[in-house]
Amino acid sequence: MVALPGIAIQDKIYKSSNSLVYGGIRNDGVAIAIKLPGVAGIVHKCSGIALEHFLCIF
Repeated sequence: MVALPGIAIQDKIYKSSNSLVYGGIRNDGVAIAIKLPGVAGIVHKCSGIALEHFLCIF
């Protein structure tokens, strides 16, 4: 699971290939939701960066 300073992650709210959403509580007691990219989102981002790098070289 994800570890973030000052935040206690309590549970996974949603999971798909595009994103992960966790629920937690900040140190000051405020409930929060944290959305992170899923595997497909990371692959898409990395392939876009690789393409930009490739185009800049040539």
